[in-house]
Amino acid sequence: MERENSLERGEDYFIRDGVTITGVSSLRQRGIRVIVSVSDTPLSKLLGDSENPAHTEWQERSPKFRGRYDRGASCLRYVKNSPREIVKILSRPPEGRDITLLRDLFYVELSTNNEPRGHVDQAEMEPAPGESGGFEPEIVTGDQFLQLHRTKQGFRISAQPDAKVLPKEINLEVAYDVREGNPFKKYRTFDFELNKPPIRVSFRGIKATILKPNVLNLVLEKRDFELLVTGFDPNRDLRVRTTTSLDANL
Repeated sequence: MERENSLERGEDYFIRDGVTITGVSSLRQRGIRVIVSVSDTPLSKLLGDSENPAHTEWQERSPKFRGRYDRGASCLRYVKNSPREIVKILSRPPEGRDITLLRDLFYVELSTNNEPRGHVDQAEMEPAPGESGGFEPEIVTGDQFLQLHRTKQGFRISAQPDAKVLPKEINLEVAYDVREGNPFKKYRTFDFELNKPPIRVSFRGIKATILKPNVLNLVLEKRDFELLVTGFDPNRDLRVRTTTSLDANL
């Protein structure tokens, strides 16, 4: 048996003691070639008794075959259908979920230290001290209320030092940049499960709630608040968008 992708349909060849039986075929799967060679004497004699005079077919109602063997017809069908059934067995997908299927393409490198990762509940997150992991934050953008710092694997948001008022509530969205279109509309959920490792959310002076997998709602409780989100892919460009309202301010 071999795979040959150029074949438009399956090919199976049945040979009994060197004689090719051209009229026997059961294989329908394209791209597969099978040779069945029968040399076992008792089986070869059974098949020979079922052949037509031209030796091109195996026939269950052949005069020399019919009624001569116990379960002879079943045995004949077993041999004729063996290529099709073997291919079905070999092509059967594994049962259940194969968790290793794509591990060489998609994977996350876990931390090797013993520091536990912060757990984020789906509704309310427990505050944790912010930290930059030894990486000096760089201010990359800001507005009249907030400033955004780039960190080693994520970002940090804090208040503008000169802001006279701050919004009471902030909606924050994250997404990886895309070649075309709006990245915040094209984000993929499995990239942004903010409540699961490797993403870690820590903060102080605010109350944070997950609205969507990539959206946080922040309610400010102190002016010197800080939010740190890490665990993103450092090889992809991260986009961060904030929406504020001054209907209520701090």
